[in-house]
Amino acid sequence: GSWADGLVVTRAAGRHAVPLPLAETIVGSWLLSGAGLNVPSGPLTIAPARRDDSLRLVRAGSSWQLRGSAARVPWGGAGEHVVVVAEAEGRPMVALAARGAVVTRDQNLAREPRDTLAFEGSPVAAAAPAARGVPATAVWLYGALARAAQMAGGLDYLLRQASQYATERRQFGKPI
Repeated sequence: GSWADGLVVTRAAGRHAVPLPLAETIVGSWLLSGAGLNVPSGPLTIAPARRDDSLRLVRAGSSWQLRGSAARVPWGGAGEHVVVVAEAEGRPMVALAARGAVVTRDQNLAREPRDTLAFEGSPVAAAAPAARGVPATAVWLYGALARAAQMAGGLDYLLRQASQYATERRQFGKPI
C-alpha cells in the first residue's frame, strides 16, 4: 500500500490503543521494499531509535555484520527481525538483522516495550543500498511520521470521549 494507507492503519491503531508494533512494521517493510530486499513475515522493529546510538554495518567477506547498540528500540524484543538504516561505504544502507544477541527489557510511560538491543558482530540476513532519496536518518523521520499518526488517532479518541461526556453530563439537573 501507499503511505496514506499506512497512516490510516496507524491512526486507527492509535485510536484503539492497539498494543502491537504496527508502525514499526510498516516503516521497516517500506524501507526493506525500497532497498529491493524481501520483507519477512511477522512483526518488525526499527533501529536506531535515538540519534546517539551507533549501529555500524561492517563488511565481513562477502556478507555484512552489525555492531553497536541501540537503546529504547520500540518493541525491540517482540519481533524476530530488526530493520536498520546505517551509513556504510559512504552511503545509507538498509539491513535486515536477527534481533540483537542481547536484549535488555525496558518500557516507556505507556508501558510499551522500549528495549536495548546489542549487536557484536551479529550476522545480517540481507543488506542493500537504501532507496534513492532515503537518508541515513530515515528511521527517525518515518518513525516520527508514523508515531504522529498514532498520536493523532489517540487524540481523536480522547476528543470524542470528552465531547460525548460533555453532552451527557448533567450538573444540578441541567446539562453542562
